[in-house]
Order: sequence, then structure tokens, then C-alpha cells
Amino acid sequence: MNLFKKLVLLFALFFLFLDVPVFADPFYDHLSREFMENKTWDDGNAEINIYQAGEIRYGIARESEVAHIFVKESHKPDLLVKADDWKEKGLMEVMKFNYSITVPTGVYSYRQMLSVFFEKKSFYPIKMTFGSQEWCGNSFKEIVNFRGKSLINFITYWDHQGSGMKTLGLEEGLPLYDALPILLRAVNMKQGEKVQFPMLPGQISSKLTSFQPESATLAYSGKSMVEVPAGKFSAKGFSVSHSKGEDLFWFAEEFPHVMLKWKRHDGTQYLLRKTLRLDYWNKTGPGDEKYLQ
Repeated sequence: MNLFKKLVLLFALFFLFLDVPVFADPFYDHLSREFMENKTWDDGNAEINIYQAGEIRYGIARESEVAHIFVKESHKPDLLVKADDWKEKGLMEVMKFNYSITVPTGVYSYRQMLSVFFEKKSFYPIKMTFGSQEWCGNSFKEIVNFRGKSLINFITYWDHQGSGMKTLGLEEGLPLYDALPILLRAVNMKQGEKVQFPMLPGQISSKLTSFQPESATLAYSGKSMVEVPAGKFSAKGFSVSHSKGEDLFWFAEEFPHVMLKWKRHDGTQYLLRKTLRLDYWNKTGPGDEKYLQ
């Protein structure tokens, strides 16, 4: 065994001993572990971000209701579901990202929610679920990419799709387009720096979309002042180029680096209207709507 191979082996064993994942993907080389490890996520509350949104549907920008919810949970690693007893042995810490969208389109509205679950210690997206409800019908997708299991379960109302399960064979830790509002919050890059990485295309559709990873390019565009309905912030700007075009993101420079603005490749735009930390599961009484106003 030559010296180079010995060094590689020692490096891998070192990180295995520390229980820290070795990231093969260049994307993760630019993520700060401090974001996930910050004690803010341990305060028992969820982060809630409400956006003034213009979702593009049927080629028209629609005034929409969009909420991003980010919260720590204790999950069972065999079932990948939240444990009833968070003190149970053998649980894993997960960060859950709920992405809720309500889009009026004429006489009916699309009500959709996507959830991404990140293994907290690795920052890997390990499960994604998506549900879509509108007057034509219901659709559901679940993608699991964890511990050697890589598959999708789906139920749609579309011809030639129907329902079923497919093996995907995705690389563990593959970044998801739909997880970028969280993943990019932890990025540390120099101005003008770029990184190419594989990415799973967006899944927010009642139809089955592509599960073939595509090449994307992340670039850091530097700092600027950004004004949104929630106020004026010093922000960090990023662009992500992919097969469908370019997405532009702005995140608050100060922790927890909330997403302030997102201009999607399809013309959709999100502007932060309100951000708060809240135990929303205890705010279910009449009048509690005030927290979101």
C-alpha cells in the first residue's frame, strides 16, 4: 500500500471514529456544521417563515400563501417517523423542513406540502414526502435515501403513472433542489467562487417528475442590502444554475441565515413577510391566527 492510500485510509478512519460523515460530494465541503449544531434548534420551538409569494401556475403569477417551517425532532431510524417518546433509546435527531403552499387558480386552489427530513449529524436529506390536493385529485410521493435504501413510493391520479414503488439508486446525501432553502443557509463561500454538484430535480408537482440527478452549479454573488416586507437586511446572495435555468437566493447574513428572497427559474418569487420561533402545535385555539398576521 503506497503512502497516498495509507493517508486516505487514515483520514477515513479518523472521521469514522469521530462519527462525522466523510462528504464525497463537493457541495458538502462548503457547508458549515455550525448551522445544524447551533443550540437554537434545541429550544423546543419551530422556526416559521411566512413569504409573500407569486407562484407561477398555468403561466400566470398567483398571489399565494407560502410557509417554511424548520424544527428538530427525534425519529426512529428504522421507520423514519417521529417517535412518540423522545426519550426512547436508539432514536436519531432529525431536522424537519415543511414547505407549505396554497395557490388559488380560478375557482379552486392547489394545496401542497413538501417535507424534507435531514439527518442532523450529517446534514444529509434522508427522506422527502410530498402531497398535492386540488379539484382534479390527490397525489403523494415519498422518497427515501438512507442507509442503503433508495426508493420512491407514489400514488397519483394520472394515466401511465398510477401508483407503485421504484428503486432509485441515488447516492447517499444527494442534495435536493427542494431542500435548497435550508441547505444554502449553511454555505460558506468566497465571492465569485463556484462549485458544481449533482442535484435531484424539484418534486413539487402532482405528476411524477424526473428522479435522475442532474448537474447544477452553485455560485456566491457576495453581500448586499435586501429589503423585503419583513424589513431591510444585510444579505448573502447565491445563484444555482441547472437544466431549467437559474435560481437566485438571498439569505440573512446573521444567524440563523433565514431565506429573505427567492427568484425561481420559472418566474416565481418569494419575499419574507414574517419570521418567528413558535411552538405552533400549542397554538391551535381561536385567535391564535394572530401569530401569523
